[in-house]
Amino acid sequence: MTGKFDLVRNILTHVAKCIAEYNERKERINQDEEDEECFTDGNIERLIIPSTIIRRMLKEAETKETTAPAVVGARMRTLFDKFASAPAEETETKVEEEKKEEQEQEEMPFRDVFKILKENLPKMQLPDLTSADQVTLTAVVDTLWQIPEKPTALDDRGIRYLVAVKIDQNLPGEASPIKSPHVMWALNSDSQETLWKMVQGDESRVTWDQLKNLGLVFWMRNPNTLREICENLAKEQFRVNQNPTQSALLYLALKKKTALVQLFRAKDMGLQADFFTKDFKEPKNIISGEKNALRLVGKQEFEYAAAFYLLIDKPDDAIIKILVKKRQDYFLAYLISRLYCGDDSDFTNNLLREQ
Repeated sequence: MTGKFDLVRNILTHVAKCIAEYNERKERINQDEEDEECFTDGNIERLIIPSTIIRRMLKEAETKETTAPAVVGARMRTLFDKFASAPAEETETKVEEEKKEEQEQEEMPFRDVFKILKENLPKMQLPDLTSADQVTLTAVVDTLWQIPEKPTALDDRGIRYLVAVKIDQNLPGEASPIKSPHVMWALNSDSQETLWKMVQGDESRVTWDQLKNLGLVFWMRNPNTLREICENLAKEQFRVNQNPTQSALLYLALKKKTALVQLFRAKDMGLQADFFTKDFKEPKNIISGEKNALRLVGKQEFEYAAAFYLLIDKPDDAIIKILVKKRQDYFLAYLISRLYCGDDSDFTNNLLREQ
C-alpha cells in the first residue's frame, strides 16, 4: 500500500512543481514587460507538464505489480496516462533538464504540494485533462492530504469510497447522494470507523443531509457506532430547531424516551411531556397515541406521526405505513428500522429486501 501512495504522491509532486515553475515564469514576465521572448501571440506561454517523468513512474510501478494501484483505480490511471501521453515534441527537448532537475532538486513536502494544487486547480486548466478529470485529481489530492502520515489507516475499499466522496464535494452545486457502487466499497471496507471520521469530520455537527448523501445507513455495519452517530444527529436537530418534535422520531427509535421528555419539559411543553410518560401498554393510551398519529398524518407531519407509532410500539405502521408509503423516504425508513428493530430482526431484513 505504501508504494501505491508513493506513486501518486510522486506524480502529484511533479505536477505541483511544474505549476509552481509556471507561476514563477508568469511573475517574472509581469515584472519585466520588455522581455518578449516568453510571449506567444501576446500571451504567456502555456503550462506544460513534461510527460517523460510520469511515463517512467508508471512504467516502474508496472514492473513491481501486475495491476494498477488500487488507490488510483481505473479512472485515475486513465488520468495519469493522459499526462504521460503528451506529444513527444513538447517534452523531448527537456529530457536532459529533467534528469538534472531530478538529481539536484530536493523532495517537495506534501504540504507544499497540497497548497499549490489546491490553490491552482480551481483556476487553472491543466493540459490534456478535462474538467471532470481535474475534479477527480482534486479529490485525490484531498484524500492524500487526509491520510499522509498513515496510508494504512484505510484499506483499498475505504480509499475508493473516500475518493468518490471527495469528487462529489468538489463538483459545483449541491451535494448529491453517493452512488450505490461506491456505497458497496464502504460496506465492504474493514476500516469503517476511520472512514466515517474522514468523511464527516466533526461528529457533533452531523446533519441529516450528510448522512443521507453519504449513504451511511447502508454501509455502517457497527450498530453501536450507528446509534452514536444518530444520537449526535438528534442532539444537533434539537440544537438547531429548539423543538423536541423535530427530533422525537430519532429519540424514540433510539429508545431514549426519557431524554425526549426532558427536552419537552425544558421547552415548557408540559402537555407533550405528560403524554409521553404514560403507560402505552394500556389499551386506552394506545388508542390515544394512534389518534394523535392519524391527526399528524392529516397535517402531513409524517416524521412526528411515525414517532407516535413508535411510542405505541407499532414499528410496522411507523416505518411502512408512514415513512415508506406516505413520506416515501426509504433511507429514513431503513435507518429507523435498524435503530428500533435491530439489524438481525426479520422486519429489518425484509424491509431491505422488499423496499
